[in-house]
Amino acid sequence: MSPEPRIVLLLLAVLLFPRSEAIAAPRKFGLLERSEDPELSSICKKTDYADICFSTIKPLLRGHKANLMLALKAEIGAASVMFRSAKHQIEKVSNNPSSSKTMKDNLSVCSESYDSALDSLQSSLQAIAGRDRGTLSSELSAVITYIETCNDAFVERPSARSPVSTVASKLSKIGSNCLAIAQQVHL
Repeated sequence: MSPEPRIVLLLLAVLLFPRSEAIAAPRKFGLLERSEDPELSSICKKTDYADICFSTIKPLLRGHKANLMLALKAEIGAASVMFRSAKHQIEKVSNNPSSSKTMKDNLSVCSESYDSALDSLQSSLQAIAGRDRGTLSSELSAVITYIETCNDAFVERPSARSPVSTVASKLSKIGSNCLAIAQQVHL
């Protein structure tokens, strides 16, 4: 198996099973975690969601020293995996014959928004490669907007409860972390 599918599988395991014994994500951004990896701690403490930053990036380092670029790419990768997982959940609920028309309409908005978010994440990686800070910031900001577009569909038509609200909340936090880390990167 090449390294990229392994990273995707590891990200998926970390994000879907955060309390697993095999991959113990820290519950708090405490002294132990900071002393384990001071470089990553320094990066994550400059984000709004340091605990999520640390728990999504640390497992991907696998003994390597943290740096801003690696942290940013890891957080973007974590978001991509979560969006794909949410898309799968959206498809499952949309294809359920018992789902209401309102639910299916709302999920259609979410599906399109999450596709756009995935495109923006890919564009942000291209912006990193092209050393284009403006595009990077725009694309990462767009990701958060796409998450809110999905959330808004359920606010505007509240007769259906979003089946992706929990993952959307975590995606918003990871998106915020991506923006914060991107501001630290020197392109």
